[in-house]
This record gives sequence, structure tokens and C-alpha cells, in this order.
Amino acid sequence: MRPHPIPLRAIFRHALGLGLPVLFLASCAAPQSTQIRPQDLTEMAAAMAQSLARAPAIMDRTPSSPEWFVSIQRVTNLTTDVIPARELWAVMALLRSSLPIRAFMQQRNIAFVLPAQRVRELRADPNLGAAVGDFDARFGSDRKVTHVMTAVFRSVTRATADARTDLYECDFEIVDLRTGRPVWADHFTFKRFASGAIWD
Repeated sequence: MRPHPIPLRAIFRHALGLGLPVLFLASCAAPQSTQIRPQDLTEMAAAMAQSLARAPAIMDRTPSSPEWFVSIQRVTNLTTDVIPARELWAVMALLRSSLPIRAFMQQRNIAFVLPAQRVRELRADPNLGAAVGDFDARFGSDRKVTHVMTAVFRSVTRATADARTDLYECDFEIVDLRTGRPVWADHFTFKRFASGAIWD
């Protein structure tokens, strides 16, 4: 894995003021950069909401259905970038707080929550705490968990003499704790092409 060429904390601090962070900077031997843009997270959230709504176990749910508490339990980084764990969890918090996912949760009576310790860690970090936002107490509670979600980030880099293309794939799965069976799984792929100095 390659280390970030510049501290991600500064990027989070600047970009959170604009809405969503710029994440996952990676470097080559020359000062090139490839990154997941705020637009990528927005598009992923919208695609996730649509995919979740089509799942057979979810499609017939309404706001009056028995509430599901889906705890995001594990986030794994298999990309070529070195990403601190807290920043991966900040990505999950930002996806959870996006408008498409919040609308989905209201329509299907499904709450996505993070383990309380993860929420405390994010809130304690002055650079990442804004990713948690003003969620209610249930956001960090796992007392009523009915389902668990896992996430895996992967990347494949294709390089030529003067450019590089990174293909990112984000795999998600939700498992029903009562049956031990998946109720939803999907992956979301997008490309980010970039070249030039990282300070451009």
C-alpha cells in the first residue's frame, strides 16, 4: 500500500465545510494524485438507496414496518491506498447521513447505526467529528441491532506512461441476525481519472 502524499486530516477539515470530504489520495513516484471525489460518494449513496429498495426482503417495507437496526460492523480497506480506520468509518458516517440514504431509512423504517465506540472516536477527533453530525443517540447504539452490514473497498490501478486510471469497487452486505442469511448485497464501481501535481 502507498501512503497518502499529504495528510488527509487537512483535506477533511477543508472539504467538510463544503459538504462531503475528498478522500483516498494516493501517490506515484511523480507527484500524481487519484482520489474519490465528493461526487463519487453522492452517486454511491444514491445507487445504494435504489439497490436497497429493490431487495426482496426490503421492497415491501413501509414506514410502519417493524424497525430494523442495521449496525455497520466492519469496514475493510483492500485498496492500494493507506487509509486510517477512523477515516474509513467517517466515510460510512457520511454515506449514512446522505440525503438518499436518509430518505430510504424513513421510507422503509430502517436505521443504519455505527457501534458506539466508533461514533465516540469520530466525535473526539476535531478533524473528523463533523462527519458524524448531529445524529440522535440511536446512531451510536447497538442495543437493538437486528442486522449487520459489512463494507469492503477495493481498487485496481491501470497506468500508462503519462496517466493513470483507478477503478474503485465498494462491496456491501447486510445479514439478518435472526437467520444468519444475507438480505442484501451489492457492489458499486466507479473510475477516477486524474493527473497533475497533488497541489494543483
